[in-house]
Amino acid sequence: MGDSKYCYPETDILINKLDIREHRKLFEAEKELTFIRLQELQSEPIRGNFDFAHLLAIQRKV
Repeated sequence: MGDSKYCYPETDILINKLDIREHRKLFEAEKELTFIRLQELQSEPIRGNFDFAHLLAIQRKV
């Protein structure tokens, strides 16, 4: 069991915006959200030259 201030009490699951406390459900939600973001970036890419400012723009988008 995790005793970290970053985990839910009595678990090793990181505190998350979706308040999901079960490993499997959190994994599935993360998988779906990642797929959605990937589709968004493929259909509407953030143009740039992959410098620091460009990478920050990508991070803000995701």
